[in-house]
Amino acid sequence: MNEQKILIIITLFSIGGATETVVSLATGLKKRGYNVDIVTGRALKDEGDMFTEAEKLGLNVIIVEELVRDINLLNDFKALLKLLKIIKNGKYSIIHTHSSKAGVLGRFAAWIANAPVILHTIHGLPYHNYQARALTKSYILIEKICAMISSKIISVTYAIVRNCVSNGISTQEKFVVIRSGLELENYKVNLNCRQEIREKYGFNKQDIVAAVISRIAPLKGHEYIIELAKKTKINDLRIKYFLIGDGESGLAIRSMIKENSLENSVKCCGMVSPDEIPNMISAADFIIHPSLREGLARVLFQSIIMNKKVITFDLDGVDEVIVDGISGYSIETGNSDDLYNACISICKDDSYKNISESFKQKIEQEFSNDTMVERHIDLYTKLLHK
Repeated sequence: MNEQKILIIITLFSIGGATETVVSLATGLKKRGYNVDIVTGRALKDEGDMFTEAEKLGLNVIIVEELVRDINLLNDFKALLKLLKIIKNGKYSIIHTHSSKAGVLGRFAAWIANAPVILHTIHGLPYHNYQARALTKSYILIEKICAMISSKIISVTYAIVRNCVSNGISTQEKFVVIRSGLELENYKVNLNCRQEIREKYGFNKQDIVAAVISRIAPLKGHEYIIELAKKTKINDLRIKYFLIGDGESGLAIRSMIKENSLENSVKCCGMVSPDEIPNMISAADFIIHPSLREGLARVLFQSIIMNKKVITFDLDGVDEVIVDGISGYSIETGNSDDLYNACISICKDDSYKNISESFKQKIEQEFSNDTMVERHIDLYTKLLHK
């Protein structure tokens, strides 16, 4: 067992990219002999959770009830005190935070406790173009302060680093890029369930199925899929849409499907566990990711590894994995006409069917769990030696 103790802190344990990364990282570190604990708040009821998966993997997960996404000064102060107590009692060498709220409270608790190494991973920026300017400035100021007490800040994309540096959060030297990782074997096996899933949800062999794999929540862009379905229905096209996931906006989206009589065009399967995602991707012909705000969605590289092209809005980091015509299409954010035209193009020339083997291998190497874990260990070791 490695003598260094690592504490990973994340705000919520809902199913999602950040939580999946935390579980994969903790599992990889544990396999390599590290002593790892995870601290988290609860999961949102509509988004599933990773507690069962973590237990199955033998991970020690500590729940802090007051650690929640929404800002509440009293709750947040209680969470800070609990995190401080856990860090002091645990005598951790490394405190590694993920997600915005945990990133603030966890780093301050680690700083007060005089932890040797304080790290934070940015999966997606806390500020964006769809919020009040004053709120954006407040978040940037908070991130600047937190950067000062961080040993390093990890980002999943180079685009996020450029954004942080341009907004004066810290200098280039403070940041390091480490991709989120996947267990590649789960995506490379021969999946025979494609037709079974398609039949279950009412897709036939002639249908071209576009899957959307995402929480159904504000700024995730599911409204664009409703508009797409209306257009393709009017034009009598064979494209069908498969919504995989759920969330706080799930009821509203399902109501929109019913109101527009799109039940035959848009199918919802609800929340699925992360280990079911490869099966769901296999049932699709290509993937649409209509989110308006994202770090680097896991579904982009998951899909490429499974030979499925992706149509996505041009968000932070998209151009680091989506190369037009090779791995999919990146279009102007929020442009519904371009989204429709991209769908038509990808279907007309059957270009959704193949991604070059060399490109897939490049993505596999960059986004494997082994690569992610080894890069973290290398960073941890360098910082501890300092």
